[in-house]
Amino acid sequence: MKGLSIALTVFAVLRAVSGTTAEGFSISSGPRQVALVELFSSEGCSSCPPADRWLGSLEQASGLWADFVPVAFQVDYWDTLGWKDRFGSKANTQRQIAYAETGKSSGVYTPELMLNGQEWRGWGRVSEITKSLKPDAGVLTLKVARTNQLEATYRPPTESSGQWDLTIAWVGSNVVTDVARGENSGRKLPHHFVALKRLVVPLVTSELGSRATLACEPPTGIDGVRLALISWVSQRDSQTPFQAAGGWWLK
Repeated sequence: MKGLSIALTVFAVLRAVSGTTAEGFSISSGPRQVALVELFSSEGCSSCPPADRWLGSLEQASGLWADFVPVAFQVDYWDTLGWKDRFGSKANTQRQIAYAETGKSSGVYTPELMLNGQEWRGWGRVSEITKSLKPDAGVLTLKVARTNQLEATYRPPTESSGQWDLTIAWVGSNVVTDVARGENSGRKLPHHFVALKRLVVPLVTSELGSRATLACEPPTGIDGVRLALISWVSQRDSQTPFQAAGGWWLK
């Protein structure tokens, strides 16, 4: 796949983090791997708030966007115990189950942290993230115009082969839920980097690279949320993230 350029129309922000401007928004991962940190959580789980708070602490970490991209996937299997998580979904649960079924994690539970598609028990130590990064995971570049017309380019390492999928996700911080029932009854639960909208796009290659176009509209109906757009690439036969990029929609 030498010289392969995978181009897709997708939103963007700069690896160092840039803001929305009249000209649009853009980012690039650079060749070193940017880790995807996934938290599987639920508003119905009494042991989840400490992990949710830890994920929120990454907003102030120096490696945010440059070394790692965080995302919280709210699952739905706690919904039958008295409280329905408004951000929970079957798709998030199925992603967690798939990790367990392919041996990437030891089971399906909350809170569970995954680092680059592998179960991560030492998630309190941010320094472990950089130790796990590949020196060359290809370059993922994302751009968006004022019209929300999205463009993405992925150039994988020369030794990589196969077909690629691109996942695009809108995530939100500064979101608070007043939980009225269930294990967290009476608590105000803040959310950070919670997945609000997700789309997986197959990248189709040609001699000129792989291209696709789509519109990427931010989610609506959530007041006070601080939005970010994140993205990662994975091989067609695996959901394991290979390279990631992301940044705040507004500074």
